[in-house]
Amino acid sequence: MIRPKPGKPVLDPRLILAEEGAVALKELIATTGYVPQEKPFAAFVKALRTGTPLITEGLGGSGKTAFAEAVAEACNLPFFSLPCMPGMTGEVLLGKFNTEMQHAAIRRAIDQGVAPTKASRTVWTADYYEFGEVLGAYAYMARTGVTTLLLLDEIDKLDAQCQFHLLQLLARGYADIPKLQPDNRLGIVQGLPPIVYLTSNNMASGVNGLLRSRSLYAWFDAPKLEETVRILRARVPDAPYPLFVQLVKLAEQYRSESAFVQKPELRDWIRLLAHLVADGIPALNERVLAGCASFLAKTQDDWANYHAKIFRFLGVIEAPDATIETLSAREFGMLEPIREPLHLVSASETAA
Repeated sequence: MIRPKPGKPVLDPRLILAEEGAVALKELIATTGYVPQEKPFAAFVKALRTGTPLITEGLGGSGKTAFAEAVAEACNLPFFSLPCMPGMTGEVLLGKFNTEMQHAAIRRAIDQGVAPTKASRTVWTADYYEFGEVLGAYAYMARTGVTTLLLLDEIDKLDAQCQFHLLQLLARGYADIPKLQPDNRLGIVQGLPPIVYLTSNNMASGVNGLLRSRSLYAWFDAPKLEETVRILRARVPDAPYPLFVQLVKLAEQYRSESAFVQKPELRDWIRLLAHLVADGIPALNERVLAGCASFLAKTQDDWANYHAKIFRFLGVIEAPDATIETLSAREFGMLEPIREPLHLVSASETAA
């Protein structure tokens, strides 16, 4: 669990939606530098209004996980996050009784004169239960009244039995825990559940059909050029215009190259631009581009192909591109893009 930042108010997205509307919520999320896609955001709004989990799918790097992180950051929500993986058990999701604590409590009670049978009956309460990340989100909200956000990342990696453990919890808001006293239900018995957000990279059938039937659905497209420009500008607002335009041209060219086995995702371009800005790089050149390889090449073959294409990349970023330059100028608040050729800083002037 990531706790809310102290001194900052916790904002309930459902309340914002009800009182101020979807536009206000979208603008709040955008303050984190995340630019929501229209259709997934619309599905998220419906999930908030109905208290229904949302399953999101899309290609890697389309912003699925980052969306949940942006909502948690913008609203300062208690954030429960579980990266799913094969071999997980129901205990990881829901939790289990702490038997060591139970045995110690029973021994103390017996030492104080309590009959063993009676002593053993007193330790099957929530005080002796260790919550898993999923049920923990429900229990925290039930205990505090504060809306929580639960992210189950890449849920398609869970096996069918493990996904089955989630069905009751997601549908009813609570889990049945055998032996629990005084009530075997843990979670939220009445009222809205946490905001539950699930991601999957399996575009076929990796998610249980019953789980899908209990959820709303959204598909994330790979960011289009206009969205890429807007996101880069929002995430790295200190980037100078010449460097920004060059990097967008490089990104578009890289995406079009068939020689690369694994293309960098948008997060890689954000990380690279932020690195260049932090290092005070005003523009790209051969040496700077060579230093970018570790951000962009993901395999040995891609590493070799990248270095072989550096001069090709130099030509691309130096050539005019009216679309990229106009979109970038708009994000920088310019009436017109800078029309003169961008100056490529020489290798002697700067280093990566």
